[in-house]
Amino acid sequence: MANYHPERIAAYSFLDVGYQAPNADFDVDVINAQTERQFGYPMFGYWHFFNAPDSAQLMTDNFERSVGLIYPADPETLSEHLCPVGATRKYYEKQLSVPVAPWVSPAEIATYCTIFGRENGGFRGGLCWYKAQMARVNAADEEALPPERYHINKPALLITCSKDRVGIPTINIEGMKPYAKQLEVETFDSGHWVQLEKANEVNEILKRFLDKHQDRGMTERL
Repeated sequence: MANYHPERIAAYSFLDVGYQAPNADFDVDVINAQTERQFGYPMFGYWHFFNAPDSAQLMTDNFERSVGLIYPADPETLSEHLCPVGATRKYYEKQLSVPVAPWVSPAEIATYCTIFGRENGGFRGGLCWYKAQMARVNAADEEALPPERYHINKPALLITCSKDRVGIPTINIEGMKPYAKQLEVETFDSGHWVQLEKANEVNEILKRFLDKHQDRGMTERL
């Protein structure tokens, strides 16, 4: 939306994962090699598992293990069982498990089970985004974009998470700076799912940001 219809948006907010400019040369293995050199582990090792033909079945058949892996009580779980290449498959094949974070309520888990339950196709639909990224299904469209469309020329808020091992704050901040000149950054002491772990604080920040830019959005629409 930011690249194709920027006129429809008055301001942007990003939770944990920042804006990424179109990149027809996206290569997950290059990113993994770079982050392993810089941080000691590959950031997107799990993408290969998510793209495997049997990944959705494994995740659906081991639903409780999947919930623990996605919403772990200890954020370091990601750097052990998710980020290293091959670690996620090993997690399922060895039938490992990790505790679910206390900030995920039973009602939220029940909703998650409904959305990703076997009767709704399990995790098959949820993994399509990763498959599309690695298959570069949008490459032709992104190559056709003029460079000026890469930039966000509106206010942008990025909320980063200091304990996230996938959405690493420095990578997201530095990745956005060249493209979002009106960037505001807030950092929380949380893991990946900041909107759940720090729900009240995130809502307060978002409301303050939206209130600040509400008049601008109404003026531009007029």
